[in-house]
Amino acid sequence: AGKNVTFPARYKQYIVIVTCKHMGGGIFSCQCVIGVYPAEPAFEIGMADNNMWDVVFEDMPKAGQYAADEAFKAKWAQLIAVRDEVKKVLEQARAEKTIGASLEASVTLYCNDAVYDLLNSIPMDELADLMIVSHVELVKGEGGSASAVEGLGVAAAHAVGEKCERCWKYSDTIGSHSAHPTLCARCASVVEA
Repeated sequence: AGKNVTFPARYKQYIVIVTCKHMGGGIFSCQCVIGVYPAEPAFEIGMADNNMWDVVFEDMPKAGQYAADEAFKAKWAQLIAVRDEVKKVLEQARAEKTIGASLEASVTLYCNDAVYDLLNSIPMDELADLMIVSHVELVKGEGGSASAVEGLGVAAAHAVGEKCERCWKYSDTIGSHSAHPTLCARCASVVEA
């Protein structure tokens, strides 16, 4: 008679697979790049009604199939242009032996109002991650090496502090957490979480 019905792990997997199917079957092709074996069962369940007989013969998703508005595209085009200018200055600093790797760098971006507003709309730690440097500082005004981006000057120096063993960024907060003396404050809080 009446049994208590719980959702077994297999059912939860099925729900995930069906959700992925509705998001677009191309996700199975992307998983196939990682490994055919784990992609096969998901493909068999999720795409059984598409008359496809093997995931390896499925087309990869097309680039740009997910719509982004023009403002988003323009913002990222500007951010990539700024990053390209930072990379040029980092290469020059590397040639001058100021830094070895890009994470050894601290970058100062001298900006006009428009560039400052664009870059300041992103948290500084995320902007540093985008530039692949330890620290980014924004300064309104002129300075640094001239760049192809209008209203931007870039300067690079060796970052202050010591190297974090977890994220490899240089920081003056290394050792601020007694339980993790070789980690920066950010990494120590992540490890503790």
